Amino acid sequence: MLGDLGISGVLKDSVAFKFEQSSIHGLYIMHLFSLFFDYCTGFPRIFERHDPRYDKTDYSIYFLTMALPCFMSVYNIFFVEGVKRIPLNIVEYLTDVVLAYWISDDGGKITDAGLILNTSGFSKPEVELLSAALNSKFGFSTVVYTKRSKGRSYWIIYIPKGNLPLLRSLVLPHLHSSMHYKVGA
Repeated sequence: MLGDLGISGVLKDSVAFKFEQSSIHGLYIMHLFSLFFDYCTGFPRIFERHDPRYDKTDYSIYFLTMALPCFMSVYNIFFVEGVKRIPLNIVEYLTDVVLAYWISDDGGKITDAGLILNTSGFSKPEVELLSAALNSKFGFSTVVYTKRSKGRSYWIIYIPKGNLPLLRSLVLPHLHSSMHYKVGA
């Protein structure tokens, strides 16, 4: 839920998830599909989409799960009255596996300065909570920065270069090989 996972439908006692990525990450989506295969009714599909943030049209690949009661526990942790939120106890849910998939979904490619986690869907207090949770759980020294694009502001989490050896040791065993570039491996 920290990354690109979306909600496809919410029924009274069940919810369906939507996994979507740019088609250049097709191998990663197929990896996710293999994990959720038993919960899906169809195979991944490709469609053309327009991204207004960049005024660009490209292709995405996605798949949907069935609406199932077993997904409600995850939904209830992250959604309040239909709005995605970061729970106050997020530190309890952070693991090296969660971090690996979060980076796969929303991590920016490592630069000489470090790695960023794009968190544009969350409020500044929520991003600050995530940053503090990463620091507490993993011993990082992350910082929250404001990023501006096309007249709007949002917040990102920056993981400094000095934290990268620790980050790699945590996530590389869990990253799909097509996402190794995100941590400079």
